Amino acid sequence: MLVTSSSDTKIERSVALGAEGGVNYATSDWVVAVQDLGRADLVVDSIGSTWPQSLDCLRPGGRVVVFGATGGTEATLPVRPFYFGQWSLLGTTMGSPADFAGLLGALDSGSWRPVIDSVVPLAGAARAIEAIAGGRHFGKLVLSCG
Repeated sequence: MLVTSSSDTKIERSVALGAEGGVNYATSDWVVAVQDLGRADLVVDSIGSTWPQSLDCLRPGGRVVVFGATGGTEATLPVRPFYFGQWSLLGTTMGSPADFAGLLGALDSGSWRPVIDSVVPLAGAARAIEAIAGGRHFGKLVLSCG
């Protein structure tokens, strides 16, 4: 598994958690860097406007799964590379109720734990949003209501 980030420190932390490597999209041509590492079978894209670049990272027959549009609501794809690559593009809203139950089961069994950056009281929500906007977090920021 490869990760992308605008922070070398976050890439290093991801590797410590089990990623094989990472690409800093702020300091490199991330598509070329991923291609140099051997291309991917699967790209999970939360940006939306980067579909063409995500597809360019795939091996033949690979898939891009999209669940967000933080980079914009429009993407233009070149048709011929898409079908010659035999790629698939899947949009998702992050799963079904059964998928959510499976996630809760993994949490309950202890076989998986999300990375939590910090737990902040609800009164500190503005501070948490600033941390997200500034990219200063690693993992999830949790708001505590009690």
